[in-house]
Amino acid sequence: MEWKYIVVGDADIIIFPANLEHATVAGGWKVTSAGTIDFGRRSDGFGFSCYGSSVSLAIGSDPVRDTALANRLLRDRLGESLTEMVQDEIARVRRG
Repeated sequence: MEWKYIVVGDADIIIFPANLEHATVAGGWKVTSAGTIDFGRRSDGFGFSCYGSSVSLAIGSDPVRDTALANRLLRDRLGESLTEMVQDEIARVRRG
């Protein structure tokens, strides 16, 4: 499933399904960037990657900042232990 996101202000990221428009989710909030978000393997492990733009808000993403915000949310909500658990499970599956 594809996901979208908006960043409100300088530090709040909201992730939502791609069938919703950015403008609908944004309501009256001050959106500073918006785009598409994916989760998967990255050079530093597993995490989010943010990119693209929002047509409905006519605003682009800030890939470096937005990716950092999304990954901080992942760590804060799920904790480092879950990230390590996922990486251990992937290694186990690859070993057979």
